[in-house]
Amino acid sequence: MSVQSAEFAVAPLAPRSIASGGGVTCFILLAEHDVFLSGFDHDRDGHREGQSGTALLRGILQLSVSKNIKIKA
Repeated sequence: MSVQSAEFAVAPLAPRSIASGGGVTCFILLAEHDVFLSGFDHDRDGHREGQSGTALLRGILQLSVSKNIKIKA
């Protein structure tokens, strides 16, 4: 898949700021409208036994930098 077609494969929802501070704002633009977490049980406050606690989100991570800063890995 080329870079151009990859851009159109993601249909992001309205961006929401998930973290900000020091002149940097972080957004996650989700590729899907609904996010399903396997193994999470709303009725029992936690995870089901034998299920992994990891999840996979598809989308774009966007950093908005509003002033000169150093970004370290």
